[in-house]
Amino acid sequence: MLDRLFDFISSFLYLFKFWLVIDEYERAIILRLGKKHRELHAGFHWLLPFKLEVAARDNVVPIATRLKEQSLTTNDGKDVVLTPIVEWRIVEISLACLEVEDLDKSLDAAASGVVGDAVSSWDWADIQTGDFIEYVTDQIREKAITWGVYIVSVTFADCCPARSYRLWTST
Repeated sequence: MLDRLFDFISSFLYLFKFWLVIDEYERAIILRLGKKHRELHAGFHWLLPFKLEVAARDNVVPIATRLKEQSLTTNDGKDVVLTPIVEWRIVEISLACLEVEDLDKSLDAAASGVVGDAVSSWDWADIQTGDFIEYVTDQIREKAITWGVYIVSVTFADCCPARSYRLWTST
C-alpha cells in the first residue's frame, strides 16, 4: 500500500521537473508536444514542466557489438562460420532516436543481413582478404548512416570453414 502511494507521489512530482542533466558521453533531443524542438549536448538544461518537453537521450561513444555467429555458404560452395564484430557510434542523435525503433536490434539485423549477402556472393579465398572486410564495412555503413550511426569498423572474431552435419530422423 505504501509503495503505491510513493509511486503516485513520485510520478506527480515528475510532472514538475523542469531541468535535465546530460552527461558528457550522451546527447539528447527534446520533443516539445511530440515534435523535434532542439538537440542538447552535455550539461544542465531547462525544460518546460508538465511533460510539455520530453527528452530522448542516448550514448554517443563508440560501442562494439558482437553479432551472433552465422553459418553460411560461399559463392564457391564452401560452408563457413563467421562471427562479425561491429564497432559503431551515434553521430546524429535526432535520426538515431526518431528514425528507427530499437537501434541496437536494427543494426544487428542489418549487419547480419549484409554479411550473409556478401558471403554468398564471394568465394572463400576472397573472403579471407581485406577487400571483403572493406566491402562489408562500406555496405553496413551505407545502411546505418540513415539512422544517424557511423560504422567505425567491422572485424570477424571467427572466420573459418565448417562442416555441416545433419541428422535425419523419420517420424
